[in-house]
Amino acid sequence: MVIGIILAIQANNWNIERTDQKKLYFELNKLVVNLEQDKATISDQMGINHTIVSNLDSSLIILKSPNEYSKAHFLKKFFPINWVVEFNSNKISFNNLSSTGKFQSINNEALIDSLFHYYNSEHFKSVENAIINQTRDVIRPYLMGFDFLPVNQKPLKNHDDERSFNTTPKDLKGYAQDVRIINGIRFKILLHSLLNESYQSKLEEAESLIIQIKAEVN
Repeated sequence: MVIGIILAIQANNWNIERTDQKKLYFELNKLVVNLEQDKATISDQMGINHTIVSNLDSSLIILKSPNEYSKAHFLKKFFPINWVVEFNSNKISFNNLSSTGKFQSINNEALIDSLFHYYNSEHFKSVENAIINQTRDVIRPYLMGFDFLPVNQKPLKNHDDERSFNTTPKDLKGYAQDVRIINGIRFKILLHSLLNESYQSKLEEAESLIIQIKAEVN
């Protein structure tokens, strides 16, 4: 009888452990979904970064030969100087694992270290913040006082013609001779290029983490 009770207890414990393991694997599979979403978002942001760098590089080429291009063509390439990008990891499943204490059920310490490093190490944020601050606090305020800036948006369709105002618009040579604009473009190219390198590292980290998780649950 005693042996029967012991076996029943062991079977019950085994069932509990099996149930807990299923719950853990369910959460880990949800984590993979979050990481796949992160990969897609990072790829989208890298695409935006590439567009910004490409257009601003073209705008510098135009400013080197202002007599060969129109101001309208320059402004089209120059407009992305106002853009910023930002990536935030999808932490829903990670936070759930952390708040429910399910991390304690993971025996793979290397996986735990990788998870915490991925979700708590965000070195790219310093570059993102530099871009946001440079754009918001330096570039936009200067441009607002430098020239009439066409917006080409429906709410301003009746107020988007510089000829309607008592202003003296800059010609393309005015942009080409302004060192603050030239340096502003150059600095933005540098920052967005650095950010893409950081995003690439984060993308590779997400891919590696997905492989580790899948190996754990299979």
